[in-house]
Amino acid sequence: MGRRGAVLVLLLLAAPARAQEDWTALLPEAARELRGCLLAERDGAMVLDLKRDGPLYEALVRRADGSFTRCRIAPGDAAPRTRLPLEGEAPPPGPRAFALERGCADARRIDAPDGAPLGWLSYPDCR
Repeated sequence: MGRRGAVLVLLLLAAPARAQEDWTALLPEAARELRGCLLAERDGAMVLDLKRDGPLYEALVRRADGSFTRCRIAPGDAAPRTRLPLEGEAPPPGPRAFALERGCADARRIDAPDGAPLGWLSYPDCR
């Protein structure tokens, strides 16, 4: 494989990681609501993916027991509108996770505009 081929392979491999990481761009506006999704689960739950679905946020939540749920919550809500078990196989975790607890020393704190801590951005294996 030539140099161009190697560069193309690297770009193709990096594309899914970039796509999975894009959800973190929603964190500043959605972190308060994501707390509601995580508080509805057992300790140790993490958001592994987030998207905007019309007026709602939909988060992929991995529970402490390894199972997954889809949490749908509206901006401004403190509790989820729906929590459904994930049907089918869960996607492989991306490079980022959002949790209520600081599991790792290198986790980055996510704060509300008033400075109140909302959670921690780290990686899925951070415990």
